[in-house]
Amino acid sequence: MEILKDITPDDFMVTADYKKVGDSNQNMLSLELKEKPENINNAVLRTKEIEFILKKE
Repeated sequence: MEILKDITPDDFMVTADYKKVGDSNQNMLSLELKEKPENINNAVLRTKEIEFILKKE
């Protein structure tokens, strides 16, 4: 449990790939956990998707 005290948000990388939406009118992106500390065996995201809005300027 002592190692958990040294973990910071910077130890993780979560990505959302806009290319996976394609030409659909979908406004949700799936999240993927790409990196985590080596000493963490089981890390999961509580939120699997995010909603996004594109503004035209």
